[in-house]
Amino acid sequence: MRSDDFMRGIPYDEQAMQQHMRALALREDVTGLRALRGTTQCVRDLHRAARALQVGEDERSDELHWILSNARVLEALFGAQARPTRLRLPATQDGVRVQTMMDELVAHSDALVTPERLAQAICAYDEVRALRMDELWSAPCALSLALEETYRAMSEEELRSQTDKLRDRLKMGETTDDILPDAFAVCREAAWR
Repeated sequence: MRSDDFMRGIPYDEQAMQQHMRALALREDVTGLRALRGTTQCVRDLHRAARALQVGEDERSDELHWILSNARVLEALFGAQARPTRLRLPATQDGVRVQTMMDELVAHSDALVTPERLAQAICAYDEVRALRMDELWSAPCALSLALEETYRAMSEEELRSQTDKLRDRLKMGETTDDILPDAFAVCREAAWR
């Protein structure tokens, strides 16, 4: 039984989140290996969203320029996973372990995931059950996929208001790196709609 079955959406403070991740690690047993869902599509969507943002803008941010310049390389790297030798990650009965972790993190963070909160959650889980290096490298993509589900459930008005919320977070002192997962998820969902 996943925790989101009975406590979906209840925000946790940092200490409660760490305790939740430790409990999740104890509860889940690895049952095999699976590929992370949608990594190739994730890169394609990112490139499409970046192109959509570029339209009508005279200046591009460094991040947007990087995405546009490297999208084909990223797509080729993730596309290599579609071959029989693709990256296969430890899985539980609920799915890929790192994806389950990120789903839980997003569900109990009001979809506001900072790098510090992400690191604390991963470290707490890793204290109980050691994570593999490939899982750690897959965490950003898994986080993006988890955020995608949250933003997909939003209405048009809620999705539009996310831009203002991201701007407010920047004004409050967060960096572009801090808001990047949320910004990507919002752009990706907007591009789909």
